Amino acid sequence: MKYVRVILLLAVSMLAVIFSSAVVTADEDDPTAKSATLVIGGHQPVPRVPKDALFEGFESGVVPPAGWTLLQTNPNETWQLHDFDPHSGLYAAEVLYDAALLDQDEVLLSPPFTADTGSVDFWSFGSLYWCRDTYDNCDLEVWLVKGNWGGGDDILLGLADDDWISTWEWSNSTFDFSAYADGSPARIAFRYIGNDGAQVALDDITINYSTTTCNDLHEPNDSRAEATPINYGDTLSADICPAGDVDYYVFSGGAGDVIVVDIDAQSLSPASALDSYLYLLDSYGNELTHNDDYGGLDSRIEYTLPADGTYYLKVEEYNHPNEGGPDYFYTISLVLAPPPFDVHSNYTASPPTIDGHISAGEWSDAASYDITALAALVRLEGGDVNLAIVGSGQQPRPKSPSSPVTLYVMNDGSHLYLAFDNPNDTVYHDFDQVGIYFDDNPLPSDGRWTNTTCGHADGEGNFWVLNSTPEFREIIAGPNYCDPVEPAPGVDGSLQFISGHAQAEVAIDLTNSALRASPGDSINMRLWIYDYDTGVMDGVWPIGSVWNDPSTYRPLTLATGGDVGPVVYDSHTVDDDTNGQSNGNGDGIVNCGETIELYVDLYNQGSDTATGVNAIISTGDPYVTWLYNTTSGYPDIPGGGTGTNTDDFDFEVDPSTPNGHIIHFDLDINADQGSWTDSFDLPVACIGQASWTFLVYLDGDNNLEEAAIDDFLEMASVGSDSNVNIVVQLDRIPGYDSSYGDWTSTKRYRITPGMTPTPGNALQDIGEANMGDPQTLIDFVQWGMSNYPADHYAVIIWDHGSGWRLRPEEKPLIKDIAYDDTSGGDALNMPELRNAMDILSDGGLDPLDLVGFDACLMGMIEVDDQLIPFVEVRVGSEETEPWDGWPYDGILSALTANPTMSASQLGTIIVDEYHASYGNGETQSAVDLGTAYSDLVGAVSNFATALINGVPTYCSEMAIARSRTQMFYYTTYVDLYDFAYQINQQVSDVTINTAATAVMNSVNNAVIQEQHGSSWPGAHGVSIYFPEFEGGYDTTYDGSQGWLQFTANTQWDEWLHAFHDCPTTCNDLHEPNDSRAEATPINYGDTLSAD
Repeated sequence: MKYVRVILLLAVSMLAVIFSSAVVTADEDDPTAKSATLVIGGHQPVPRVPKDALFEGFESGVVPPAGWTLLQTNPNETWQLHDFDPHSGLYAAEVLYDAALLDQDEVLLSPPFTADTGSVDFWSFGSLYWCRDTYDNCDLEVWLVKGNWGGGDDILLGLADDDWISTWEWSNSTFDFSAYADGSPARIAFRYIGNDGAQVALDDITINYSTTTCNDLHEPNDSRAEATPINYGDTLSADICPAGDVDYYVFSGGAGDVIVVDIDAQSLSPASALDSYLYLLDSYGNELTHNDDYGGLDSRIEYTLPADGTYYLKVEEYNHPNEGGPDYFYTISLVLAPPPFDVHSNYTASPPTIDGHISAGEWSDAASYDITALAALVRLEGGDVNLAIVGSGQQPRPKSPSSPVTLYVMNDGSHLYLAFDNPNDTVYHDFDQVGIYFDDNPLPSDGRWTNTTCGHADGEGNFWVLNSTPEFREIIAGPNYCDPVEPAPGVDGSLQFISGHAQAEVAIDLTNSALRASPGDSINMRLWIYDYDTGVMDGVWPIGSVWNDPSTYRPLTLATGGDVGPVVYDSHTVDDDTNGQSNGNGDGIVNCGETIELYVDLYNQGSDTATGVNAIISTGDPYVTWLYNTTSGYPDIPGGGTGTNTDDFDFEVDPSTPNGHIIHFDLDINADQGSWTDSFDLPVACIGQASWTFLVYLDGDNNLEEAAIDDFLEMASVGSDSNVNIVVQLDRIPGYDSSYGDWTSTKRYRITPGMTPTPGNALQDIGEANMGDPQTLIDFVQWGMSNYPADHYAVIIWDHGSGWRLRPEEKPLIKDIAYDDTSGGDALNMPELRNAMDILSDGGLDPLDLVGFDACLMGMIEVDDQLIPFVEVRVGSEETEPWDGWPYDGILSALTANPTMSASQLGTIIVDEYHASYGNGETQSAVDLGTAYSDLVGAVSNFATALINGVPTYCSEMAIARSRTQMFYYTTYVDLYDFAYQINQQVSDVTINTAATAVMNSVNNAVIQEQHGSSWPGAHGVSIYFPEFEGGYDTTYDGSQGWLQFTANTQWDEWLHAFHDCPTTCNDLHEPNDSRAEATPINYGDTLSAD
């Protein structure tokens, strides 16, 4: 979907700027004057500085400027600031003649640079009378200096005097030093030399330079056949040089391997110019995933390999093939990540002595874990270590600890005990640290933890231990936190050095600290140990976790006296028949006005039997009235087994409960071996289901987060009613929009009038979901249908989109559809979309009424054919969509006003409201995916066959027709109807014309409603893939690849190959236009086709 589109209406290839020369007036009639006293004329703009350039305009007001060097020999006059008429800005530099007539040899040296090609450009003025034409008493020399000035290898490039137009008139000089540069450090020297000379001035110096030598020792590796081997644990250095270079690497991986590939370029010191783009390919060269930017402009891939075999990595410049060179260097590292794991404490009856010494036998009851950190997987921030010690943004050094770091964990009934053994930290420092982070919202329940500092119910907390000083800090939300409290209440800790390495011990009172828990509880946690001297986080758990994102933490489960529990919610059964205490329709669903007998199954996650089990159920829901039991006993539950309450829980549902309302229940579970909490939800379905459920898959987990919030509010301006359910799954991301609590997980809502997307308004929080995973889409739609049944269903997929393609040849902001940044850039591709629609429609037996794409470029025949026979109506745009997307307020106002409308009528409303909301601009269409569309697919295949047969005769005419067809943002996407029309304009052949007309008629029959702005006169509602040249063809499109139903079942891909194999004929109607004299006119608003 959506981005801010910038349309360049007129490309200008060269900008000619005419400068007004400064004119000397006061002394023009006196050529013997020693300096200019008055200059009238326009000041010139400071020139733009190229990427590899040094520019100096003396605007700092200091001579020499920073980085420059002044070599003075004359005691009276040397280079100084000039401010009465600079070439540009406020200042220039000048040398005045010495009235004492002492020799002057004054040198101004530039900062050093390294180059093997370059030039220096500058402006200067002086006296023709004293320095050149009448007397030659002074010169302004320009030198290329290697090493120190005067070392014997300096090269005189020329005299600025020779370029002076007239006395004290600013004149431009350029000297090319490419013939003398050899890649070694050099500087430019401006030397004023003379006796009884005159004033000379200098301004706006630009030194352009570059190094053209490529030094990548791994070359050639420009293809898979030449790929450089890289193994787990390797870090290689390379560069993208010259421009257009591509680097391939090859490695062997195993099924289930979790790999991390990290590119460091702009994060290096000095920084590289490379803006990297990284791909992971399978053994056949098929792309598995890719990444452009990870945090900054460097790339990073985290991926689980699907099978044993050979894999390739491909690195290129984002602006490939236009950029590259020796300064486009980088390192690439390949790491095999250890599998993620939870931590389970062991129970102890012998608490350790907390002195920082892991004494023999003292931790024999503890569970132990290897938490050795991998530097490639750690991003150290100020939120981790104490901000007074390490500033925000500090990164660990690129090395991993050489010896394992061990974590020991145990607990008794009141304390959690942790020990860290780090043999890599061999140098004592006061600022070595241990960090213990915990989430206020742990698994499995919320609200058990007590905050002791700021008192925010949604805060997270952490303890730091520096030597023997524990501190506590509460993190309120994201990067906001309270000042540390020292000492931390209820915490005892010590970090010491034993036998040449660091050890730490910590005891946390679970009844009297910021962290409150009981045996059997699971605490969402993060742990680390940091070596200040090396700047390395030597140990961390979980690997890859982030300090201010508790969703990256993992559970640490406290042990009970035996291996019992946690005992948690497993499932429930609704008894709503008319027997016993229940009274309902017996369908097993909670309905308005029913009396329910509820049975709740509990599951014992431990291996030993839980005895003495009972549970208390509660809710604060205003629509629920408890009648009888809220407490029940359970049978003994064996390890890994379940048990059901012996007394049912009885409650009544208010008849006025809104349809789709969710009842939230809390469970307090107790056994002889411990206590736990859990919760679950029950939806309420009221008699008389809605007419429509409007399901929006709102993927804001990318740069569209702000637009997602805006569209949520548009929907809430209308809101659900008894006839229309507006149901949304919203996924957010850090860093783009901080409103409504700045939460970053995935939440589900039934939007009511005036609702805002706060956590408290959500029906469910499903954690960080991958919206690019088809199962996530399936789960959401099935959940929405189950909880909000209706006569009709509309499913809207909201996000970036790019039609059928996996990765276009351009480098767009958009990919496939439903792009999830948090999940490594995953997105729904076409086979995944078809599979999801198949499942959601019961194999086409119960088709979805309408599927809409509030996304770019999805109005394609290739996309539509993926939806058949699972969807009745598709709505989408042939062109890109603006940032704001669909006008949901207008669309939903019309739907709630007329909830009995059909899918075709709703599609028409969406198209018309969208078109009107953009001032009758943009493109949008609704199409019937029934018989009419199947006829269209068949007509296109017949059309392709006719075109293939006509290629030998009408190749040139077909090329002209293609060049005149309506194109869209990706010029490989064209309007299907318009191409058939253009063929009829260019080709006179009965068979071809009949087939083309059939396509045009079929498009008209399949399109329910279509609107387009004046910028797309040839748009008719359905686009098709048609690269004009063979080099732009994506072989994934071939029917043999199994990617698309359309190419598997039609002749269109065969037609494209036939078209690209046409005899080479140039059909550019604008030729000849090979020079400025023959240039083709182009006006504002024009779009021309050429080759």
